[in-house]
Amino acid sequence: MDNGSAAKSQLRPREATHLTPVGLPPSAVAPPSFLGHPREFWILAFVELWERFGFFLMMSLLVLFMNERWQMSQGAAMKWFSYYITAVYFSPVIGGYIAERGLSRPQWVAVGAALLSIGYFGFALGSRESMVIWFGLLVIGNGLFKPNIATLVGNLYAPGDPRRDSAFSYFYFAVNVGGAISPNIGGYLRTHFGWRVAFSAAGVGLILAVLVLLYFARSYRHLDASRALATEQTEHTTSAVQRVAALFLISICALPFWTAIMQSGSSLAIWARDNTDRSFSLFGWSMQVAPEQFASLGSWFIILLTVPLTKLLERLYGGRGIHSAVKIGLGLVLSAMAFGLLSLCAAQLGSGRASMLWLVGYYFVFTIGELLLSPVGLSIVSKLAPPRWVGVMIGVWLLSTASGNLLVGVLGDYWEIWSHAQYFAVVAAGLLCAALLLLTQLRFLRRVIPSQQS
Repeated sequence: MDNGSAAKSQLRPREATHLTPVGLPPSAVAPPSFLGHPREFWILAFVELWERFGFFLMMSLLVLFMNERWQMSQGAAMKWFSYYITAVYFSPVIGGYIAERGLSRPQWVAVGAALLSIGYFGFALGSRESMVIWFGLLVIGNGLFKPNIATLVGNLYAPGDPRRDSAFSYFYFAVNVGGAISPNIGGYLRTHFGWRVAFSAAGVGLILAVLVLLYFARSYRHLDASRALATEQTEHTTSAVQRVAALFLISICALPFWTAIMQSGSSLAIWARDNTDRSFSLFGWSMQVAPEQFASLGSWFIILLTVPLTKLLERLYGGRGIHSAVKIGLGLVLSAMAFGLLSLCAAQLGSGRASMLWLVGYYFVFTIGELLLSPVGLSIVSKLAPPRWVGVMIGVWLLSTASGNLLVGVLGDYWEIWSHAQYFAVVAAGLLCAALLLLTQLRFLRRVIPSQQS
């Protein structure tokens, strides 16, 4: 279905200001409830917030937990961390395929969230010998959860609905609310009540998400039934092969970014603990920041910078916005600059401790790059993927994340061999190489991804 006569014939004049989800008649859905988006969207955003709460809590604590509680070496802990993250981001490829059959997508999301909850409780209460079981449950749960909730968000909006991009921006905002609060809560609980209580908090959050989703499950029954009808009628000016090729190219260029962003749970967690002066005074009180709490800075900067950065870009380009491929290229360059800052800091540091302002500056610059790159991915996939393979292609986008995270473990072997300045410089170089590759294919990407779909 396009935005022409086929869509307009179903809309009465007073309802023409908003399009209906996936081709349903206006009477089948409730009007937008908040900021121009339907209630169903905000429920999904709430559920995603708590899933990300658990993920970022786990990410900020896992390396420190294995190093301190289970007495693993730093290199071994970073390698296990990379294996876990890689498996987590590989699993949506299979989860997206499974969701095309059997249960409905909302039910798969609920099953995935339940398995995640069990996995977090397993880490809270289980032993080192049983950790593979809990890792497995977390991976399977994520595989069922991630591609299906993203597809549900896309299915809420008819093809051509201008609200789709803003929906994914708000969805990413919810992701980072979870990411902002979880390291702080996890660090506080770990410090005052121990590791078990900290990991249990993630399990409790997922239980809340499951209950909310099941309570509102009826609201999503129409989405799977009408998904194929609307998406099959979406028109593209390029072939499916070209669109899939563009998605793979963007995924490859984004790979070093995922390696870089996951440093916050590996090398940067250790850098914050061992090489950063984390003490400061406030109103006469001497305080110290827990090393895992720095991981929340990126999410806080996203919350603070999303709206002003979007408005600035619109003003600079006369309301037309920047093309998606250009945004990704700029994001890669800024991410490289952030790691360049850390490399410079490490080169000048010697054997002392760096001011925490270096890490704050890193997260500020890197977050601007992240805002230009990361939210674009899911939106592009939902628009360009062949209709019956949206879930699988979302899995492919996340597979790029998995591959990047696998490199976290490879790099982890060199954390104690290279100087820290060399380590951070290598990450920056990988990001710049990806930006150059994207630049060479910019003309192709501009043709396949029109500006009105950016």
